[in-house]
Amino acid sequence: MKLIDKNSFIKEKCTNKTVIDLGCVCHDLSEGQINDGIWLHGELKKVAKSIIGFDIEKEEIKKLQSRGYDIRYCNIEEINQAITGEFDNVVMGSVIEHLSNPGIVLDSVRKLCHDNSEVIISTVNCWSPRYFISALLNKEERTCRPDHVTWYSHYVIDVLVRYHGFKVTERYFYNFYPLKINGIRPFFKIMLKRMFPFLSHGLIVVIKKA
Repeated sequence: MKLIDKNSFIKEKCTNKTVIDLGCVCHDLSEGQINDGIWLHGELKKVAKSIIGFDIEKEEIKKLQSRGYDIRYCNIEEINQAITGEFDNVVMGSVIEHLSNPGIVLDSVRKLCHDNSEVIISTVNCWSPRYFISALLNKEERTCRPDHVTWYSHYVIDVLVRYHGFKVTERYFYNFYPLKINGIRPFFKIMLKRMFPFLSHGLIVVIKKA
């Protein structure tokens, strides 16, 4: 499995597609994140045929709606009740680790997929050294957000999605920082992870209905 740039990969997947983006509002979203292309939903809006976002951050949703984004309030465990139809892509970017009932969400998402739909899931890689070492030192709270309720590896995600009628078609790793970095120390860090992608911060899977 290779190392990729997360946002670029998901943008390519969503180009000219009908998309729903679950958990699309970033925490503490700033103008800089929007203008610099860091906010994934903003970048997807530029390339998708159509896109609708869903989240539970009411105040942030209001602000983004005023800027022309079609983002709606919804508990994504009930996403198939909030919207009907079938979509080409469902994006779950850095959201599954926040879910107490991920299987219920996958069951709901499946009802919105046609046979060729792709669901793109990104999440933290539980075997990344930054998380493993923190746990080993009994300082897991330094690297685990207080609103994260679970950790995933590629193997665990494979098992989870299979239980809910999906199959994994693509598997990758990604880092939180860009692939191109200036400086000696960052250069060696990114080269190490290119050689050993499983050391990376996050993982991505693309799944389809089985």
